[in-house]
Amino acid sequence: MAFGAFYSTKTKKTKFKAKLNILKWAKNKIEVPIVAIGGINQNNFQTILNAGADYIACSASIWSSPYGDPLTAVNLFKK
Repeated sequence: MAFGAFYSTKTKKTKFKAKLNILKWAKNKIEVPIVAIGGINQNNFQTILNAGADYIACSASIWSSPYGDPLTAVNLFKK
């Protein structure tokens, strides 16, 4: 199950901003993996994971990366 957008994103227009507590609620109530979407990047992904997401969707932070190329952007998530 996916929830978002948690942060501003240029990938698509969003009408609502999700609050982090929805992830913890979903983790306790829903028995499927929880995916967080919307504006997630190398600077804020840990907050999302700590709030309960099992997975993150972070396309803009990889494909439109200010770090030069997609591989460098992906590797920054590992640090």
